[in-house]
Amino acid sequence: MRVGIVGAGKVGKALGKYLVSKDVQVVGVYNRNKEKGQAVALTLNVEAFDQIESLVKACDLLFLTVSDGVIEVIWHEIRGFDLKSKLIVHCSGALSSHVFEGIEALGGFGYSLHPVMTLSDAPNAHEVLGSAHFTLEGAEARLPQLKALITDLGNQVHVVKEADKKAIYHCAAVFSSNFIVALAKISTELLKACGFDEEGQRILFPLMEASLENVMNVGIQKALTGPVERCDRATVVKHLAALEDEQMKQLYRLLSKVLIEIAEAKNVDVDYHELKKLIEDDSSFS
Repeated sequence: MRVGIVGAGKVGKALGKYLVSKDVQVVGVYNRNKEKGQAVALTLNVEAFDQIESLVKACDLLFLTVSDGVIEVIWHEIRGFDLKSKLIVHCSGALSSHVFEGIEALGGFGYSLHPVMTLSDAPNAHEVLGSAHFTLEGAEARLPQLKALITDLGNQVHVVKEADKKAIYHCAAVFSSNFIVALAKISTELLKACGFDEEGQRILFPLMEASLENVMNVGIQKALTGPVERCDRATVVKHLAALEDEQMKQLYRLLSKVLIEIAEAKNVDVDYHELKKLIEDDSSFS
């Protein structure tokens, strides 16, 4: 299958390098910024196309590795071309294949294919795709073929059967990735308030890493530790009293509610009633 890539950002570059490294026939790259497109094409040792229509003609499968807001714009541009039997695939986590409105009438097949992995601009960013899972959603007709293309690379593919679930799926990815970054910032800011310098703040990173490894190795329930799991009301009281920022205090409460749910399922003989009342009482430490 001849593959074309529209977009020369970090996703297009990483995906392109990954496909080339797996001997997939990538015919070329198109990018509106020609210099950027040429740079990525040179990296992949493929042709840099000046016209998007020429790339569409040259490939069987076209990846749109552009930002979410540009996908529909590109679609309205290419839908005027001959798309018969062609697979048009965007890589957005939040958008579904429905963005390719009317593609069936044009003889084409629309899909969303999302690598469940965070990508950087590093030259070797494509290497992390080797361990990435992919989610796939779109037209039933060619779904097995596209799935096989990815599984043949050595990746696991999970089909999202309902297009309207893409936003929820992507929200899950944000919670498990971007929000970890937010929690890291909050944690280091709290240490900073205690007088820790930037190097000292790094003491939290092995703790974060170990917590994640425990979730992966023994599951969510068994990985849970800490004052909420122990039903240590006195420590939670101290935490709430120490947090001066009201938004941070509210976030502590919200996350603790989730921890109590996990703890109750883990420790069925422990009564978390009083701790739950403390966490839910917004007026206790205002």
